[in-house]
This record gives sequence, C-alpha cells and structure tokens, in this order.
Amino acid sequence: MAMDRTMTAVAEQIRDFAIDNGDWHGTREELTGEVPLLNNVLDSVGLVELVSLIEHDFGIEVGADDLEPANFATIDTVVAFILRRQGG
Repeated sequence: MAMDRTMTAVAEQIRDFAIDNGDWHGTREELTGEVPLLNNVLDSVGLVELVSLIEHDFGIEVGADDLEPANFATIDTVVAFILRRQGG
C-alpha cells in the first residue's frame, strides 16, 4: 500500500513537471501515465530539465546509459525508472 502512494506521488510530480514545462494543451486528467512524452509533450530541452529534476529531487544520478527512450517515454516509464533506481 505504501508503494502505491509512493508511485502515485512520483507520478503526480512528473505530471506537474510535464504540464508546467512541456507542450501540453489538454487537461490534467488527459495526461495519463500512458501518454507519450517524448516529442509530444517534452522536447529535448524539456527532457534535460526532467533529468535535472530527477537528479535533484530524487537523488538519482542519471547517466548517459540511462538516456534511452524506454526510460522516458511516458509518465509510467519515468516513474518505473525512478523507483527502480531508488531500489523500490
């Protein structure tokens, strides 16, 4: 149960970031965990800013090997990446 709250909190933080810093014109509810982020909501600058947020807010060092689309494709994949790197 605690993991669900953690996942939800992380997802909400990533969603907030995408809405505030990305090119999202829909409603908050429409930006689900499955909506493609790359080249849809976040451009290359937005991706760099997202990586910076992950490093700063979650204490995760994001290396060059981590910068693959599978880790940043959707809110769900970003959350999974963060939790995996935190050992969750």
